[in-house]
Amino acid sequence: MKISNIDIFSVRIPLKGSFRNVRLAKTYQNSILLKICADDEVLGFGNVDPDPGYSEESFPETLEAVRKLADGLIGLDP
Repeated sequence: MKISNIDIFSVRIPLKGSFRNVRLAKTYQNSILLKICADDEVLGFGNVDPDPGYSEESFPETLEAVRKLADGLIGLDP
């Protein structure tokens, strides 16, 4: 079995209200969703939710890192 494709989606998910902590207040969550396909049609899904104050990288930096890492995974055994 080998990874044949990785789809990466950047989404903004509205929250049901405002989320507040000592660092920020927000009404949405930016997330990076992954759909990983193997050559035998097995699917895997994952996500990362980089948040200011909890992640050292910004959302765009995290998205770029995920894209770069994904390119190197094609053809590998999941």
